[in-house]
Amino acid sequence: MNAPAPAQQHEKWLSRAIIATILMACALMMSQRMVDPDLWGHIQYGEDWVAEGALPRVASHTYAAPGYTWVNHENLSELALAFGHRAVGGVGLMIGKAVFGVLMLLSMIWVATKKGVHPVLASISMVAVSLGLTEFWCARPQLASFLCMAVVLVILESAFVDWNDNNTVRFGRMLWLIPALVIWTNAHGGFLAGICVVAAYLGLRGLDALRKDGKRALPVAAKLCGVIVACGLCTLINPYGSDLLLWLLKSLGSPRPEISEWVSIPNSGPTIIPFTALTLLTLISLKFSTRPRDAAQFITIGLVAVQTFMHCRHIVFYAILFGYWMPQHLQSVWERMKASAPERPQSEPLTLGGARTLGLSFGVVGLLFAGMLAYQFSQFGVDREEYPVDALQFMADNELDGRIVVTFDWAQYTLAAMPASTVGFDGRFRTCYPQTVVDMHFDLVLGDIPHARHRGEESGPFDPTKVLEHGNPDFVLIDRLRDPSAVSVMAKRTDWTLLYQDKMSQLWARSSKFDDTNGRHYVANRNVSDRDVSGTAAWPGFPREAGRDAFVVSAREHLATHGGASTTAAASSQLPVLSRIALALRSTSLPRLHVR
Repeated sequence: MNAPAPAQQHEKWLSRAIIATILMACALMMSQRMVDPDLWGHIQYGEDWVAEGALPRVASHTYAAPGYTWVNHENLSELALAFGHRAVGGVGLMIGKAVFGVLMLLSMIWVATKKGVHPVLASISMVAVSLGLTEFWCARPQLASFLCMAVVLVILESAFVDWNDNNTVRFGRMLWLIPALVIWTNAHGGFLAGICVVAAYLGLRGLDALRKDGKRALPVAAKLCGVIVACGLCTLINPYGSDLLLWLLKSLGSPRPEISEWVSIPNSGPTIIPFTALTLLTLISLKFSTRPRDAAQFITIGLVAVQTFMHCRHIVFYAILFGYWMPQHLQSVWERMKASAPERPQSEPLTLGGARTLGLSFGVVGLLFAGMLAYQFSQFGVDREEYPVDALQFMADNELDGRIVVTFDWAQYTLAAMPASTVGFDGRFRTCYPQTVVDMHFDLVLGDIPHARHRGEESGPFDPTKVLEHGNPDFVLIDRLRDPSAVSVMAKRTDWTLLYQDKMSQLWARSSKFDDTNGRHYVANRNVSDRDVSGTAAWPGFPREAGRDAFVVSAREHLATHGGASTTAAASSQLPVLSRIALALRSTSLPRLHVR
């Protein structure tokens, strides 16, 4: 075999430099979202499971829904986040999510090159993909859904690698769908999206085979249907059995206008930009590509695009499908544009000096992106302008623990930072809270805004004060800037007293307990002002603990204060057979751990 010519070798290394620089830019985009409001809770729930030695079965860290069934569809993700935090800390999790993102993009480039796409053109396509990932690429269980979707698509690509040539399917490779979907089912509820994509894709493949070969394709179509059924059965392998599916279907049938991730694209703000870009590129590919248009791919991606338009959080699935299926068409469009352009004088071959100059230029740009990434990670922490770091420190300094009504985006931070306290409602939403608790919380913090609310009939008429009595809370912690309705309600309440206030947050306490000068709970040291809060607190921003084991200590303190939350034995008799089997396996395979 002849060695590559020097010019070819230089062009090869130059291509690698371009690809590396583009991937660095993509990593920078995917690293924009650092701390998600639910990250504290996800780590904490994983640590709670380890500390208790069993999967919690009822709502934990809350006083508002004692004994209410908790359908936790993110178990594996929360365990992964808990152990990941122990191993690499908070900044390590942020670096990890960027690394996983780059690895997924590399797999897209690899799939594209197998279809004859030039690596540089494939990497350029990743810019559009990364734009679609940026807003929702966070260290949270949804990340497991995105990565599992990528794995499922790689498996499907491998199984149908010969489809366009002779309509054959490598069914043996589709066996990998089983472990992928079992893991996905136990990592995040987005597995339903994966099942829908698999069913649509395989169903369309079967119809395509029948269209081409008629009755001769019946065995292939039947096998594809069998794969769909097997994939569906995989979802029953979870601690709740069929109850998980029934709960998810019921939950998805109820609107969630209070959650910004579930709004439509026109109401989503900046998410409309990547949606528009991906849609235009897909339509251009459909119209102008000279490569065979795979109906299964285009119809499936079209279905996902419709779902994305309805609920902006699906933009990531849209971008992932685009990354695996559209680069070959984009290259075809590019080649067609070049062929139709006026002829230009043929350029001189790239010289060694030119290759070195270009390589140096991309190297400088790559180093710039790397420096920006390093700086971004170095700034990782808890933004005092976003989260009530100072308010919780005030509570800790004055030994204030109890039942807290806390604004939605701060709840999981609060329950992890204040393990001796409990909250009224948090980001787990309907997974462990009845609709009545959901409604009374949003009655206070959102107010009576019909288009931004979905209230259950069982909740009765609108009442922003009901949450102040339910469960007899001790404190109310609200965002002055984002919760004007709550601020207005609390200002009119004479039975609540203001203990702490800064420009962003307010901490109210029940007057009968904390404003009685003769009582043992009286708080003499009050801090009410309009002072600015700025800067970044060291992760995780807890007033009492810091470091990688902060959540471990928090889990132990919560159990010591409130006891076990799972009531596993009492609940097991009410579970379906599959759930009881899974519970028995868990009880034997996951003993109580004692963490130093």
